[in-house]
Amino acid sequence: MTLSDLYNLTAAARGHWVLCGTPARVADTLEEWFLPPARRMAYNILPPYFPGAFDDFVDLVVRSCNGADCSGATTRA
Repeated sequence: MTLSDLYNLTAAARGHWVLCGTPARVADTLEEWFLPPARRMAYNILPPYFPGAFDDFVDLVVRSCNGADCSGATTRA
């Protein structure tokens, strides 16, 4: 990663937490953030591009959650 790449990533985040990596790694990090002892209640997902970023997040990250059954209408199903 160049210094320019680091600047662009930091500037685009505008102070928010940025996760980069494979879908499985992102899902694992979000799970760690949600489960004890952190016990965060929710996430705000800020898409890096439009359209399609939320679809990609669901298709790649949510479905790779450990043991998740995403066959229902919601992830709680």
